[in-house]
Amino acid sequence: MMFSKKKEKLTDRDVRILYLPPATVAAAHYIGDGPEGPSSEMLHDFIKKADIANTYPAARCFGFNHPNPDMREDGKYGYEFQVTIPDDMEVPAPLVKKRIEGGFYAAYMILMDEIAGIGWNRLFKGWLETHDVWEGNLSPTGENMNGLLEEHLNILQWTNNDFPQQVDLLLPIKRKP
Repeated sequence: MMFSKKKEKLTDRDVRILYLPPATVAAAHYIGDGPEGPSSEMLHDFIKKADIANTYPAARCFGFNHPNPDMREDGKYGYEFQVTIPDDMEVPAPLVKKRIEGGFYAAYMILMDEIAGIGWNRLFKGWLETHDVWEGNLSPTGENMNGLLEEHLNILQWTNNDFPQQVDLLLPIKRKP
C-alpha cells in the first residue's frame, strides 16, 4: 500500500498523549502458529475466574508480539496478553505475574478488524516522524515489539460479540531535547 501523505497524515486530534502508570499484570504468553488466539483464551479464562469485572473494574489489557517474528530462525512468533490486576492478587500458572514500568505513549485507536500494520504506519510516518515535540522512545533490543503496545479496550465486554472491539496502538514517546 502506498503511503499517501494527505490521507495518512495524522494530527494531534487523531493521536492522544497518555501516561500509563506502573502496574502489576497477569501475563499470558504463547509461541506458535496464531499465538494471539491461545494467549487470549488463557487471559479470558483468568479474567472470568478471577471475576475481574467486579474485583478490579479498572483493569486494562495490553498485548504485543513476544518474540517478534524476525527474532527467531523459524519465523514463528509469540504473543503476550497482559491484564492489570491488584498488586496482591494471586496469578495461577501458566500465567505469570509481572510489573510493567509505564510511561508516556502516543495512542491511536483502530477497530479490531482493521489491519494493525496500516495503523502503525500511520502513527509512525503520519504523526511521529513530523512531530515537533515528541520522538519515539523504543526499546533498543528490538524484542517485544520494541516496547510498542496494543491496548485492547473494553476488555470486560470481550465475550459480547455485539460490542465494538477497539484497540489503541500505543507508541512509547519522550519529549525531544
